[in-house]
Amino acid sequence: MKDKQQDKYKDKDIKKDESLDRDKSRDYIVTVRFYISLEKDVDSSFLEIVDFLKISKFKILKKSIDARNKEHIVAEYNILCEKLADLTLKNIQQTIYALSKKREKGSKSKLYRDVNNYNLKKPGYLNIQKLSIEQNLKKESSLDKSEKFTINLRKHPHRPIIVGFGPCGIFAALALVSKGVCPVIIEMGEMVEKRDKDIEQYIQKRQFNEHSNIVFGEGGAGTYSDGKLYTRSRNELNKEIFSTFIYFGAPVQIEYDAHPHIGSDNLKVIIPNIRDYLQKKGASFFFANKLVDLEKTNNKEAKGEGVWRVKIKDLHSGNLNILETDTVILATGHNNRFLYKILYNLGVKLSPKPFALGFRVEHPKSLIDNNLYGKYAQNLPSAIYNLKFKGKSSNVFSFCMCPGGEVLPANSKIDEIVTNGASRFARDSQNSNSAIVCSVNPGQIRDFYQDLPERVRSFIRFSNFFDDNIINNLEIEIGLINPVKIRLSAKDFDYDLNFLNELSLWEYGVVIQQLFEKITYRLSDLYHVTSSSYNIGSSQATAGSFVKKLITPNFIERKEVMAKKIQVSYKDYTEELEKLNEITSYPFGLYPANILNLFPENLIYDFMNAFKYFDRIIPGFIGDGIAEGFETRTSSSIQVGRTSAGEAISNLEAVVDGLFVLGEGSGWASGITTCAIDGWKAVMENY
Repeated sequence: MKDKQQDKYKDKDIKKDESLDRDKSRDYIVTVRFYISLEKDVDSSFLEIVDFLKISKFKILKKSIDARNKEHIVAEYNILCEKLADLTLKNIQQTIYALSKKREKGSKSKLYRDVNNYNLKKPGYLNIQKLSIEQNLKKESSLDKSEKFTINLRKHPHRPIIVGFGPCGIFAALALVSKGVCPVIIEMGEMVEKRDKDIEQYIQKRQFNEHSNIVFGEGGAGTYSDGKLYTRSRNELNKEIFSTFIYFGAPVQIEYDAHPHIGSDNLKVIIPNIRDYLQKKGASFFFANKLVDLEKTNNKEAKGEGVWRVKIKDLHSGNLNILETDTVILATGHNNRFLYKILYNLGVKLSPKPFALGFRVEHPKSLIDNNLYGKYAQNLPSAIYNLKFKGKSSNVFSFCMCPGGEVLPANSKIDEIVTNGASRFARDSQNSNSAIVCSVNPGQIRDFYQDLPERVRSFIRFSNFFDDNIINNLEIEIGLINPVKIRLSAKDFDYDLNFLNELSLWEYGVVIQQLFEKITYRLSDLYHVTSSSYNIGSSQATAGSFVKKLITPNFIERKEVMAKKIQVSYKDYTEELEKLNEITSYPFGLYPANILNLFPENLIYDFMNAFKYFDRIIPGFIGDGIAEGFETRTSSSIQVGRTSAGEAISNLEAVVDGLFVLGEGSGWASGITTCAIDGWKAVMENY
């Protein structure tokens, strides 16, 4: 029977203590390191320590888990707390000793260790560091300091217009209102409340809304994909971004977790709070309005600087409206490919950049947790992995890992299939998933289109259930400026590969992405008679994995296996289909496919070796997982020319005055935090 002292921590929440005011009592940062217990979760163990130390008021600065040694997993908390008369090194040593002795005799899990020195590398001690009052101060959100900013560092006769209300657009707007400037915000998608219903219609009835979906709408794509805030950047503004989210209702844990995330469920509450705040500050919103054109006009009163005419279309009424401004902030994200056509017509410099391409891999959450945490898995948060493999032609790596999450359809057009992952804040769903992608150079475009009909045929598993001319009339449209329709036939292409020479260089990455997105969609219809089925191609390790079945000692032998037409029974087909759909969290179901076969051979080789390597790190990664394709939108494949301040640069290397291209759509930022900083900094440095 558990003792009462232990149980009292079970349901106690760790929350930020707002009563730590600016006074002399807040003098210390305390570092706590201890071994994870088998008997209780990590937060309960931490609360037991601070309770024994009689630390009643504290703020967690950082929390991390070191699971490199699964037999002795260590937790570390850095906390800011009051100066207490009895909080001395001697007292701490005695407390740790007492807690260590308190463990049940003979327990294999020794929670605390008594040490004679206070080496930061050893668990089972507390380290105290005295700070100055200035260091102790909590950095408040700049939202509370709007009256301190100087307004109109640049004169703006017109209200600035922000196009896009994702992380970048949100923080650009917050920065503007902090300076007393009231922006006009154009968002192609719907408000979260309406967007949520549109997504439900899509998931339940497969009724897709091209302007209001998992990708487009208030809050951006991140609203429905976990809300990850982790970034490798150590920008000093990171904390500013986190504290702002907390100000609007985000969990306080994002301020100190090593891998902070808000959760899609929380973002649907936070984003409307931000909208309400901005409206009270004077911002205006145009939801369900699409940017259709931008034009710079001469304005004599503006001393030759000119005025931007912003043409928008109301997607409900079809009405066109024109707004004028001298500042346009484009924060549309990289999924809105129409933006690049507008920039191209304006003569803005566009360049191709490397991007990532692959698929979403899904496993039982318990498999990942047990592999990373061992026997302590039940008392720790859902496990996160970070996998990397250096291939001969490309690097293969995990991206956007969603522990306890779901795989979602993240297409932006009706004739596409795109995967993405999402998690609620609790991360308590049955499966964990992650993108496994390779880096792609736009210069590889011909490799992807060479021998395409044959690779499409080998992509289709159980092809004997279909006509030999299965890919006849398989037509897709690619390109942005001058779209080209290509049709695959059983014998050859209906076009010459020279069509690639007609594309702009910056389009190359998009054309590779479109190939995967559109072919997967069309093949989905072949497997399922109903149109717009959105079932995605997948391979399951235990039922003919793209790794397990295709890996052979000799790569040439693997190619011969690919070329063979394997006859299977209808029973085999239905059994694999049922097995795939029992496991997946993807709402529309899967169809069996050899999903690696759409890639060029050198990338197939890298993927296969990467998965063998990952399976050594996490046993069961191949045998107990399914790969679902395709993941094409991890980052922009286009980079927009711009100054360090974010203003666009033309093909002639001239600054396009008043036009700012920010966030993921610019190709210079990626992820919620870096995009938010991009929007915030551009305003703070230019206004």
